[in-house]
Amino acid sequence: MLADVVQRPDFAETEVARNRTRAVNALRVNLRQPGPLANLVLNRLAFGDAPYGTPSSGTPTSIGAITRDE
Repeated sequence: MLADVVQRPDFAETEVARNRTRAVNALRVNLRQPGPLANLVLNRLAFGDAPYGTPSSGTPTSIGAITRDE
């Protein structure tokens, strides 16, 4: 049963959309805080477009682009 769930997950589009919205909202709230915002800017300045310069939590644009198939 676990193998079936792992190999053939079934995510309803409504669940994906709800979680996408939650993630974007949480990120926006977090970026209104001085500490996380400073950390984001520092990493971008220090590492540029390298993976360390990109937020692991994503951006509102990248999170919004996630589809059910991904």
